[in-house]
Amino acid sequence: MYGSDDVIFHGRRRWHGTGRRAVLAREQAAGPGLADAVLSMLRRAEAEDGVRRIALGAIPFDPSQPAHIIVPEHVVEVFPEAGETDGSPVGPIVGASSEPAQRAAAVIPPDDPGYRVAVGAALRAIEAGIVTKVVLARTMHLEAGDPIDTPALFRAFAGQNPAAYAYHVPDDEGGVLVGASPELIAAVEGTRLRSLPLAGTAARHDDPRADDAARAALTSSAKDRHEHAVLVSALAERLRPFAPTLAVPAEPVIVETPRLWHLGTPIEGELIPGTTVLEVAAAVHPTPAVCGTPTAAARDLIRILEPEDRGLYAGLVGWMDSSGDGEWALALRGIHVSGTTARLHAGAGIVAGSDPVAEHRETAAKLGSALRALAAVTPVRRRSLAGVA
Repeated sequence: MYGSDDVIFHGRRRWHGTGRRAVLAREQAAGPGLADAVLSMLRRAEAEDGVRRIALGAIPFDPSQPAHIIVPEHVVEVFPEAGETDGSPVGPIVGASSEPAQRAAAVIPPDDPGYRVAVGAALRAIEAGIVTKVVLARTMHLEAGDPIDTPALFRAFAGQNPAAYAYHVPDDEGGVLVGASPELIAAVEGTRLRSLPLAGTAARHDDPRADDAARAALTSSAKDRHEHAVLVSALAERLRPFAPTLAVPAEPVIVETPRLWHLGTPIEGELIPGTTVLEVAAAVHPTPAVCGTPTAAARDLIRILEPEDRGLYAGLVGWMDSSGDGEWALALRGIHVSGTTARLHAGAGIVAGSDPVAEHRETAAKLGSALRALAAVTPVRRRSLAGVA
């Protein structure tokens, strides 16, 4: 049975952690020493009782803010063929009823002129040469009648997209970050490194012909291919110091989720021995997929154009063991829950040629994925939509 204080991550390996054996000290939880601090915490915990352990948690979008990483007292690895640790199958927690869809429709993000204005401001910054890409997000606040059941929400997310990196991470302030990300930043097994950057997105359609047309349009879109190339080039440059033999395909592939098409490039490489997954993930974060290029200028522009601090949104979620193996994904397609309140974010990459209306539409589609998961768990009403101004 999952609990609201549990740390859960489902990727290539699926972990369910309960209790707290060790918690990363706040003064060690930010900055360039983060990976070493987590590795030291793990090894100290293992030395105490000889039990092999893993660390799980989340890193904020802003790396200068403290991460939330723990070594659980107890960890169970969940094998898909065995089902969940509570004996329930992986999958949606609702049946064929149309009620969840009606709930989601009731809180579809309304028109947000402020977001389109911000995209226009970003395009002017691009034209002026300040940035070549910036990712702008908008935020939606929702209220439920009763405290939101975050384990149930996790199950809804995991069932909605079983191929995603599903996560349930409590923070230090009584909240929980829950979601299912499609984007892998770094996975390490031995000396093998994998990454799957995504940029370039199109909404899917129930009608097969329209869905195929959306996929074809994304594949041939000069704007989306340019946005994707900017991301892949920047990420590969940051990964090569850790994996000099990096293999980067020349052409992207289509990555599908139940509601969206993405352009993706599967990157692989051979790590320099002794390199940990968190060392790699922390070094490349934030990538142009969630920030922009150049990084510092894009981050400054985000602070100006977005009205709210992102917190854990667009940060990293994942795990690492004491050998340095692990997986870290972007904290996307998620919801931050605190009692009866839910905060959702969605962003779009702005490059030369971006259209404010199309970018607004993309963020609405991304918010819709999280809304469907939330609507499967509880009725909610909109508190406010914080656009960017």
